[in-house]
Amino acid sequence: MDTRLTNLYVAAIYKVILCIFGIIGNMLFIHLIYRRKQLQSKTSIFQCIQCFFHIFCSIGTVQNGVIDIGDTYIRSECFNQITYYVFFQAAQGLLMLHIVLDIWFFVKFPIVYRNISKTKSIIFSGIPILIFSIFTTLYGFFTTNDDTIYSCSPPFAFGPKAGVLYKYLFIVLALIIIIIYCIIIRSFKTRNISTTSQISFKKTITRLQLTVLIFFLSWFVSQVLGLIILEISNYPKWLGMLLVHNVFFVCLSYSNTFYVTLLKSKEYRDQFCSLWCLRKSTSSGIAIVNSQSMSQKYISPEIKLQKRNDTCFYSTSRRRLQGIMWRSSRGGNSNSSTQDQLISMFSSKQSVYIRAIGFIYIRYTQPPEDLWNWLKYLPAAVVTVFATTAKPSRTAKQPTRRRRVAVLCRRAKPSPKVSFSL
Repeated sequence: MDTRLTNLYVAAIYKVILCIFGIIGNMLFIHLIYRRKQLQSKTSIFQCIQCFFHIFCSIGTVQNGVIDIGDTYIRSECFNQITYYVFFQAAQGLLMLHIVLDIWFFVKFPIVYRNISKTKSIIFSGIPILIFSIFTTLYGFFTTNDDTIYSCSPPFAFGPKAGVLYKYLFIVLALIIIIIYCIIIRSFKTRNISTTSQISFKKTITRLQLTVLIFFLSWFVSQVLGLIILEISNYPKWLGMLLVHNVFFVCLSYSNTFYVTLLKSKEYRDQFCSLWCLRKSTSSGIAIVNSQSMSQKYISPEIKLQKRNDTCFYSTSRRRLQGIMWRSSRGGNSNSSTQDQLISMFSSKQSVYIRAIGFIYIRYTQPPEDLWNWLKYLPAAVVTVFATTAKPSRTAKQPTRRRRVAVLCRRAKPSPKVSFSL
């Protein structure tokens, strides 16, 4: 057995190993999101779809080059065998871009993002992905020929020029993804955040940086190496042996979603362990888990006092708003006095309720769902005021935030007609 065949056998072994780990990990991720309703955000649903695509892509990597090591292929016959692989690879490539755009849209426009239903988002996102995948597959079908090739994979199954264009397209998509990730990281770094939120923000930035690093070392590197293989027709034997291992980065990009998610997210680890009874879950839900886990780390009396005041501030404002909503639901939309109360509460930049909702928006990664439901009862102008209101400047005549909170706490009286669900 010569050195070239030994090198191919090594590549075949880790292709099978990564394929097995990838299929298991992708299935576990889909199962976790399906069983845990708290984790079913739009981004996680898109990741489930991506895991489904990755299962077929992982199978495509071991379909050829494992049993038939060292054989040659006819390009047209190869394309017919891996047509499904071409389709799902194109779909997951564009879906990667959509996932990072979804994260950016959530960070930039959180209120609009939450008003878009999951079903509409999936349908409108799936249409361009489906069109792109079908077009890419048909493009490869019409450009293939009967030439002899040494590797049966998507870029080689295309015609020579079409394969190069195919790789350039995915490199451009990968660069756009990295740029958007960098924009998201920069937006987090430039935010003015309180001392109590700094640790949470640092963890978020670290997770995003880890995501960018893994994406760069797997998918982006594999596309660049694939382009080098297509562009260089004659290269030394040692370089050819090295380029064979480009498939390692391809397989790695198809198998890392589940393991990377568990590595960088404590919420997912807790839910996974509780689902499989590995240990008792320490989080009752994802809605306020970030603030709870964060607050346990602070032992300073000032921070404890601030957290207690914040909780009172939130509860008081929420109780008043729910009371008005309850009266509005009984009186109908024609109740002008209720509508006037809502406008007076939200239209003023000095309104304490604007400050309350602004505090909840900053403090919690995922605020309670009923908080966002209040917005649909308000006129468009009021919603605009709420969305664009900045923190008012403090003057000597204005009460401090701590004094205002203390006054609200003393005046707070529970409403017997309203039930709360936090």
